[in-house]
Amino acid sequence: MIRINNCLGCSGTRAVQALPRGDCHAAWHFNMFLWGSVALLAEGYVRHDLILLRGEERSSSTHTCTTLLKLYALATLAWLILRNIVGI
Repeated sequence: MIRINNCLGCSGTRAVQALPRGDCHAAWHFNMFLWGSVALLAEGYVRHDLILLRGEERSSSTHTCTTLLKLYALATLAWLILRNIVGI
């Protein structure tokens, strides 16, 4: 049986606290998934807003959001495996 010792957010608080000190290396090391999540979600919001500003069809925007959610779900699963089985 696979045992999950570290959740997705473990060390997230320490990662966020390292940034004001200017310690980007420590912030990355504490929780890499946090920064990947922020980047992916920010990209999704920007892409969604650009589609709406251009006046493109809403279905295009919905398709983009659905694709990003699927990618995020896969990234979440990969992070859980890497963090708890591989030991990153």
